[in-house]
Amino acid sequence: MPAASGSGGLGRMLARGPSPQFVRFVLAGLVNTGFGYAAFLVALALCPTTFSALVASTIVAILFNFVSQGLYVFRNLRIRFLWRFLLTYALVFLFNALGLAALEGAGIRPQIGGLLLLPVAVLISYGLNSRFAFGSAR
Repeated sequence: MPAASGSGGLGRMLARGPSPQFVRFVLAGLVNTGFGYAAFLVALALCPTTFSALVASTIVAILFNFVSQGLYVFRNLRIRFLWRFLLTYALVFLFNALGLAALEGAGIRPQIGGLLLLPVAVLISYGLNSRFAFGSAR
């Protein structure tokens, strides 16, 4: 039996194509990105500093993302999963921070490094959200 047909999520996705849940995850990610940027623009107009606008908009965006992913992607919105969602966010942030530092050390500009890290960050985020943050919901 080929490795792609095993029980691994990535192998299964490569063999059969993305699951409807993964497609919803990507679509929600696009909406969440737009919402987060809009929240940042509003916060820039309302907050006294760029940093305070960033903090305020990040908090609002994370809460919005929790609701959109919980309801739309994983079909489960229980407040008790919020701490696991926040931990998932922190782990993906850590991956990006370490990856950007390593790529910058190799002479790659952060604008390019962020794009290079994005596909892996999406897969890590989906894996952690589907198995850890919202995974025990079933």
